Amino acid sequence: RGRSESCAAFSVLFLTVGWSSAAFVVSRLLERWSEADAILFGSILMIPAVIGAALGVALTWPIPVIFGAFFVMGLSIGFVSTAGLTLLQASADDSEMGRVNSAHQFIRTIGITYGVAVGGAILLFVVGNQVGDVEVVRDVLGGEDVIASGATLDAIRDGLVWVLGFSGIAGLACIAAAAVLWRNTRRLATST
Repeated sequence: RGRSESCAAFSVLFLTVGWSSAAFVVSRLLERWSEADAILFGSILMIPAVIGAALGVALTWPIPVIFGAFFVMGLSIGFVSTAGLTLLQASADDSEMGRVNSAHQFIRTIGITYGVAVGGAILLFVVGNQVGDVEVVRDVLGGEDVIASGATLDAIRDGLVWVLGFSGIAGLACIAAAAVLWRNTRRLATST
């Protein structure tokens, strides 16, 4: 959209603020909810956020609307990540707390790394198929002074929509996993 790399990087702020906000809310909410409730809620919250972001990018909605969708994505991640860590900590001995925290951080980092790699591959695949040249994407992301053609910008937009579509599919799988966790923790709670 003709904005700077700084503006693109600024979009991550909304994910981060959403994640941090959810961490605070979860810390208060767990007095009434179980961790599995918060994980399931966060997983469900991801779907409308991803759909909103995908529609916003595809239909060139105003940037603040897209950033709002990113904020809700961050909320979703914060609910799942914070409640997941709390659930792991509650099920571990005090002597194992360091390992539990390290394992959670490691898995979260691996998930982010794979997510970025898959997203980048999808973006480059779409641009490569539509334009035939992915080097311009690398130059744009690298902050080079490149004037991309309209076709390239459209391909980047389409690629981002496909990335968000993949994220939505992954989010549906997370809802299924969260529902199993929720059901199993309910079953354990009623059997004790």
